[in-house]
Amino acid sequence: MRGMLFSISHFRSAPFFQHEVNIDDEQFAWFEKTLNDNPQRSIFVFSHTPILKSKLRIIQRVHLLTGNAYLNHSDRPERFMALVEKHPQIKLWFSAHNHLGQYYPDTLSTVGNCAFVHVGTMARITRDGHLHSRLLQYDAEGYTLSTIDHVSNQTHVELRTTYQSNRQEHVPLPKNAILPPPQDDTFPAPLSFDAIAPLFDINNSRFAISHNALIEYDITQREAINLVVRDMTHKTVTVQDDSLHIAYQPPAPEAPVGEDAADTPTPAPIPTEEVIKACPIRKGFYRESAIN
Repeated sequence: MRGMLFSISHFRSAPFFQHEVNIDDEQFAWFEKTLNDNPQRSIFVFSHTPILKSKLRIIQRVHLLTGNAYLNHSDRPERFMALVEKHPQIKLWFSAHNHLGQYYPDTLSTVGNCAFVHVGTMARITRDGHLHSRLLQYDAEGYTLSTIDHVSNQTHVELRTTYQSNRQEHVPLPKNAILPPPQDDTFPAPLSFDAIAPLFDINNSRFAISHNALIEYDITQREAINLVVRDMTHKTVTVQDDSLHIAYQPPAPEAPVGEDAADTPTPAPIPTEEVIKACPIRKGFYRESAIN
């Protein structure tokens, strides 16, 4: 087994999004060469953010808003999954980033031979109150993955994998596990590509409403990549010359009541419109001015 840990090349100084977690071409080349040089060696990868198409949870109004949902979010993020698909010796890929517990249904996923694993937090910077970490036990035959709950001081197995048969056994959570709410609206992930009702396409971008926000999806990768407008209440969107026109029609104010109601004029609501163009630096990524 070989473990490979990515070191962040850019964070506050990232060229596109300030909070983007980014590795440079030199580190990517090292990763690719190591994979090519070790075709028979099981590889475990560790990165701060998940990679595009890993199916792990991202938080719509946090990660899509700030442009740091995926590793190298704005810089060819599809390269990482291409390596996973090319190199079946990549067995596990760990990431963290969202400061949530490990009991959500999308904290474990499998693509090909690789299991993608979300890792929680033991620190006080937790969004949902859960304090979780992972326990990995492995040998030449396979591995066992467990969750340690640092609130209840319990450990339970979640996944067992045997390499030779590529068999994965998912173990149900214990009955006394403290689960997130069944209808989780606090930290929602964007709707999946297959679940959206498309509004329109511009080149390789598809736009749809997810949790009342306008979201941009990459058609080729079939993933959400950008939060365009945070709140579409009283707003409509149209396309003109590959630009988005966001029209806001505020609701009519309530009419005054009381003795002086007849003498008090009701101001007419003032509609507004904003034109949003694609980012000239990176193909796609339409951003409303309030969140640029």
